[in-house]
Order: sequence, then C-alpha cells, then structure tokens
Amino acid sequence: MSVCKMKILIFGLFLIGSCTVQGAYRERYRNLDQPSDNPQPDKCELKINQLKAHLDDKINALKLDIQKSRNVLQPTDNNAELHSNIGVILLSLKLLAADLESFGRNLTTIANTTSALQQQLQITDSIQNVFGKPSNTITPANCLEVKQKNPEAPSSIYLIQPTLSKDQFWVHCDMTGKNGGWVTIHHRSLGEEDFYRDWHDYKVGFGNVAGDYWLGLEYIHQLTGNQINELLIQLVDVDGVEKYARYSHFSIGSEEQGYALKVLNGYTGTAGDSLMYHAGSKFSTKDKDQDSWGEGSCAQSHGGAWWYKSCDKSNLNGRYLPGEHPDTLNYQSMYWDSFRGSNIGLKSARMLVRPRQEELMEDAFGDTSLRI
Repeated sequence: MSVCKMKILIFGLFLIGSCTVQGAYRERYRNLDQPSDNPQPDKCELKINQLKAHLDDKINALKLDIQKSRNVLQPTDNNAELHSNIGVILLSLKLLAADLESFGRNLTTIANTTSALQQQLQITDSIQNVFGKPSNTITPANCLEVKQKNPEAPSSIYLIQPTLSKDQFWVHCDMTGKNGGWVTIHHRSLGEEDFYRDWHDYKVGFGNVAGDYWLGLEYIHQLTGNQINELLIQLVDVDGVEKYARYSHFSIGSEEQGYALKVLNGYTGTAGDSLMYHAGSKFSTKDKDQDSWGEGSCAQSHGGAWWYKSCDKSNLNGRYLPGEHPDTLNYQSMYWDSFRGSNIGLKSARMLVRPRQEELMEDAFGDTSLRI
C-alpha cells in the first residue's frame, strides 16, 4: 500500500469519527428544531456514506493489488526458470567483470613493457647518433678495417665483428698512434674501476669502453685467435714519463686453452720487455688459479689477474696505486718491472692490438724508425 493511499484512509476514518460525534449532538437536539413527523436528511450522514463508499472502493482496489503482487511473488515453473536464467546471467557478468579486470592488468603490463622498449630504443638511437648507425655493409672485423675504409676516421668507439665472433660489439679504436687502426683491449688511467675481479668478469669484460675497462678475454681471443696480431703497450708514470712496449706477434688461445698467451714475440720499444717472461702462461684470476706457482695463487697474492707464471714481472691488472708504495705492497700494484720497478705503481696503462702489417709504423710518441 502506498503512503498516499494510507493518508486517504486515515483522513477518511478521521472524518467519519468527526461526523459521527456531530450527528449524535444533532440527534439530541433535533426535536427542538423541527417536527418529528417530517425529518430532514442529515448532510453529514450523506457525506459519511459517500466517503464510506469511496473508501470501500479504494480498499477493494488495494486488496486486488496486494493479491496480484502475491501471485507474482509465488513460485511458478516460469518464475523458477526465469530466476535460474537470471542467476546464470549474473554469474556470467561476474566472470566477465573478472576477465575485464585481468584484461586491464594485462594492458597495464603491456603499456609498461612498451614504455621500457621505447626507452631502450631511445638509448640505442642515442648511441647510434653519437657513434654512427650501422650500415647495411659488412661490419668491419677490427679497427684497422675501419681505418682502411675511412683513412680520416677519428679515434672513437666503433662497432666491429671479428671473424671468430657471432656477435657485434663496441670497442675503442685508436686511429693516431703508429698509423692507427688499434683496438684498445685494456685501459686504466682514472682508478675508478675495480680490476680485482673473478674469471667470468675477465672473460666477458667490464668497465666503460670510453674510460677504464677490460675488453674481455673472449673478445681478445676472437680478435687474435685466427690471425697474428701485434700488441702495443703504452705506459705513463706519476711524473708523466711515457714509455711503450710493442710486440710484433701476439695471440691468445680459447677458453678451453685457458686463454693462454700462446704467441708473443718481436719486442721493440722504450719500456723494456716485462711480458716475455709470461709467454705460454694461462690466464689466472682470484677464483681460477692456472699459474705455475706451487705455493699459492699469484692472483690472490698480487691482487690482480694476469698471465701469471711463478709469479710475474708485470701486473697491469693489479691494484691502482700510483707512485711509490711500501714493500708490503710490492708486486701488487699496476706495474711494469723494467719501467720503474715492482714497487712503483703506474699512473696509466693501455694495451692495444691490430692485425700484423708489414709496413712502417709511426711511434705513438714520435719515433718513426721502427719496422715490424
């Protein structure tokens, strides 16, 4: 029953009660107003009767509505089937909502992944803008090929792919010293990079190719393993004195061969020969001892990684301790024995390789009298 209908019913009952009381008083004084044999109709009673009839109609209509509502609410086969269908629809809607939520999460993941890929592409584009985009031609195998294709190419970072390599990689090419075309495989001048590392790091390389870094034994093998290279070593002490050592024949073996210093010969230079002692030795790190010192590990004892024998006359991957140091640190610094000895650390060292060429080579420090 609606609120409006309830109000009508209450108002009607109130009016009925009011008129009933009024009628009683008028019945009491009727004989005083007019003769009893000619009674006049009571207007209030007529209104009451009319209102009763109207209310009866309304009540009957309300009863009919209530009965209809009960019939609708009573379970029937059709209603049961309808309720079942509604339940299925609601369940489907819940499943759909869950799928939409999962789909939304997947879209978020895809958006994040796309954003990360876009950042990687932007980084790649930035590198290519600085170093030049790879061309459709064959990637040069080394820095000498870069120099031969473009004699005016500056010293910078280039993409190469040696014959033994399945992948391309970035290297620093020195295009000035000794007619250029050198791949820098080792560089230390700032002391910002820790060189006391394990076998894996020395295998794959570490550091900043534009700063202090080690190219990686595997890459050095790929550069020198199938052809004889020459090796150039440039050294600078704390007083700024520059020396060099050059070897006309240089090659290292594969990982299965311990990246051994298989070929080393033809020394010339001003720094003295402090590497020939290590010829034939395998490479050793703090976690992979392949030296011939039976009393311990040269890498651990001398704080570096090198082609240690028993133990060393050079240690260019030793600790960065420029200048003179106490005897307790002897052999542990980055040193070259024939240049300042084993107790004076160098300020800078570089190792560079390129395929061996039968031609006049200009000395990196101005000497043009050297021939291979």
